[in-house]
Amino acid sequence: MSTQSAPRIRFTQTAPQQSFRLLELPPELAEVLSAKDAPTLYLKSSSSTGPNAVDKDNYVNLCTLTKTYRVRQVQSSNSIHLLAPSPAERVRLLSGKISSDVNGLDGVDTISAIAKCSSTLELQSLSETEEVDIARRLLEDKLRVYDRLSVDAVGEDTVMRDEGEDLEEGHGVSSGSGPQRESEGVIRNRILNEVPMCATRCRAVWRELCGFVATDLRTGTGLVAYRPSARVRLDVWKRIQEGSVLEGIDLGKLFLVNDLWKAVLTEDGEEPFPRELFNAVVRRVAEPTGSNDDDAELRWVNLDMAIVVRFVGETYLEATAPTERSLIGRTEFLAAWKDLLPEGWRDQVSLDKIQGSYNLPDPISIYYHRQSEVTKAASSSGATVKNARNWHERFKAQRK
Repeated sequence: MSTQSAPRIRFTQTAPQQSFRLLELPPELAEVLSAKDAPTLYLKSSSSTGPNAVDKDNYVNLCTLTKTYRVRQVQSSNSIHLLAPSPAERVRLLSGKISSDVNGLDGVDTISAIAKCSSTLELQSLSETEEVDIARRLLEDKLRVYDRLSVDAVGEDTVMRDEGEDLEEGHGVSSGSGPQRESEGVIRNRILNEVPMCATRCRAVWRELCGFVATDLRTGTGLVAYRPSARVRLDVWKRIQEGSVLEGIDLGKLFLVNDLWKAVLTEDGEEPFPRELFNAVVRRVAEPTGSNDDDAELRWVNLDMAIVVRFVGETYLEATAPTERSLIGRTEFLAAWKDLLPEGWRDQVSLDKIQGSYNLPDPISIYYHRQSEVTKAASSSGATVKNARNWHERFKAQRK
């Protein structure tokens, strides 16, 4: 009777076991990392301690320049062992210690279990709307609110901040002077790096909030990262609109930013607000250029009509009717909104242009209410995605 010899593999276990964490990559990220020009990955966590910070901010995200993945720990119902080929020397030593049980096993392949993982790390892709919502909330915590109007007396400290906000040096604030003082770009980049979202989304939200870095008005020294309040953004836009009319600058065409800046100065040539604030508002409503360089000098600019119409409508409503208690008439709001726009753009005014930014408590009134991007996306699509976490379910799906 003939016999068949089957290959044998000796299985051992090392002691002590090594420490490993398994990270499962989504197919799209694995494909990107396999390319020759693979991007750099960043592990970013939130350090927010402001009034809007909550327990769920304690997490770690894996970010590329354009995409954010939430890192989650998933417990497995099965034991996961990491195996490695055993060194030849270990095989010989083992064969020498065990007598008859290993006779004739010289040269048999041997593998060892070097680690056991009871959980894995899973990457959950965040949608663009989720990234925007989280980045906006965290940046609003990190930036000091600038609430000084252009009509305020020169030198009067009317800078406001959110209740409970306490920005110290190294967190949106830089002290010192001369060459040792941090530049505006360094402070901005440090704050953006503290937001656990991809760099592209962080920069987009910074521009949306009209973030800027300027001299600390409380002390007169050092630089502070600000975000202007709604009434300040409205004040800056009014000065831009009025100055452009007086100086004959057509905001519907390409114009020199320096000419517009001169148009908003007072009769005595004084600055009604920091030039950095002016630049931030202009960038906010300018046509997208595709450049992420916020340090680049603004020279020639085209305003985007759709962006301007929405920005002015939302800003005016937030500044005049921020809550239901301060609601205003709908007709009054639409008329004021039109008056704040260039002549050729006034026919663009309609409530659908600021969808998701208002509430209508009755047929004639309106007040500001910012609906989260995630809520809007969820309400427009009730679909849910089933996520198979167990390894045997994943393998079963792959075999089909």
